[in-house]
Amino acid sequence: MTIIDDLLRHARDRPHAPAGLDPSRSLSWEDLRDEVTAVAAGMRARGVRPSDRVGLHLGNSLDFLVAALAANWCGGTFVALDPAGPPARTASLVGDFEPTLLVTSDRADREAAGLSPACVTTVRELAGAGQARVPRADPDAPAYIVYTSGTSGAPKGVTIGHPALGSALAATAEAVELDTATRAVCVSPFHFDGSYATLFATVHAGGLVTIPERERLLFPRNFARWVEDHAVDVAGFTPTYLRLLMAGRALPRISAGPLRLVAIGGEALPASDVLELLAAAPHLRVFNRYGPTETTIAVAHHRLLAEQIHPGEPVPVGRPHPGSSFHVLDEHLQPVPVGLPGELWIGGAQLMDGYWQAPELTASVLRSDIGGGGRGGETLYRSGDLVRAGADGVVTWLDRLDRVVKRRGVRISLAEVSAALRAVGPAGAGIALARESLPDKEIVGFVVADRSSLPGLRAALAERLPLGMLPDRLVAVDSLPLGSGGKLDEHQLTRLLDNFHSNTSGPR
Repeated sequence: MTIIDDLLRHARDRPHAPAGLDPSRSLSWEDLRDEVTAVAAGMRARGVRPSDRVGLHLGNSLDFLVAALAANWCGGTFVALDPAGPPARTASLVGDFEPTLLVTSDRADREAAGLSPACVTTVRELAGAGQARVPRADPDAPAYIVYTSGTSGAPKGVTIGHPALGSALAATAEAVELDTATRAVCVSPFHFDGSYATLFATVHAGGLVTIPERERLLFPRNFARWVEDHAVDVAGFTPTYLRLLMAGRALPRISAGPLRLVAIGGEALPASDVLELLAAAPHLRVFNRYGPTETTIAVAHHRLLAEQIHPGEPVPVGRPHPGSSFHVLDEHLQPVPVGLPGELWIGGAQLMDGYWQAPELTASVLRSDIGGGGRGGETLYRSGDLVRAGADGVVTWLDRLDRVVKRRGVRISLAEVSAALRAVGPAGAGIALARESLPDKEIVGFVVADRSSLPGLRAALAERLPLGMLPDRLVAVDSLPLGSGGKLDEHQLTRLLDNFHSNTSGPR
């Protein structure tokens, strides 16, 4: 079953039921099917054939949903681009995946993005370009490509096939109980694949997906108002957005509204944030959503209960979806005993096809030669995540392996240092990064605070962390930078490391 099968099923069985709405319009399932087929005909008329790529330079909107499904209808692969991204980066990505067609919102958008006019069009133009409904193509090509920087800083095109997407959507819908009565809100930007857990999983389940203007969601009261006005009962977003809602004092209003379920993912989820959310809205079903982009949106959902979560301790990510598998391995690629940390390798139906036009990079993370970890030559993905598994099979995320540093003979988790920074910082926001420095690694703590408060914060950290884990320097910042996907942008902070000398406290 593909996402197009889901669309056709709902349009046949419930043609007049609501399928989607954004600030400008709403569509029934019949309307959505008709728009998708009209735009697919326009794409075919503009030269899109099976296995071609279609770039989507569109913001969060029904136009994005229609264009993505139309590309799949043609047997093509959609590639979401950040409409607010730097033109140079957009041009670089376009040059990498070489689309047959680029879909934008309007002509001004094309010029701002620096896109070549030759293959650029809009959803409206496409809808009027086709002569007749075109037959649906076989879904042999990937469903989509999503670009992610990961820890390398260089964009990688992760290709996701229809079988992996179908498996992920079915498992997500089952885990968080999405159905035809669901009314979901999309918060994350559509060029970030975490948004697909709400967008496409709701389509799969046959519920109503509501798509507000993203810029308005930067104000917590607008999120609460949208939830109330549209009777939204399901939402998904990042821990960073949860903290925005908390800072905006929106939790009491959200607690009194129709929201019944929240899935949080994309970043490490602090226990303190979960406890604050559950204290404000005890009726909410809160899930930790885990999954590298390479394992299709999310590969695990775990319900979080207040009595099972403790401040300062990592939050479980749970067990893998049906059809997927978790393997906790040591540095020799052998299984580690229950309760001990190891690297998480992931197998099963949700694995990516590979990185776009990067076979060597793909081979470095997808392996089928790990006898101790896989099942009879099963392909496993190397996540780079440090985890531990309990006797009940529940996995807890501890840190990124590239964020576990060894200094003066001691292994230090930067996630633990970051948690302490958040605990003592007046704004509850902070992060620790490491950089190479002679004679040893240097840990720098960034905290949202006034520079004058740094000595007091260092003293407070000393009460929480051993001497060997204390940051060598503290840097006061006005805010922590966010990437386009709404997650913390560590790369921006890394670029600040050479310029922090005037904002430091404490000896090296």
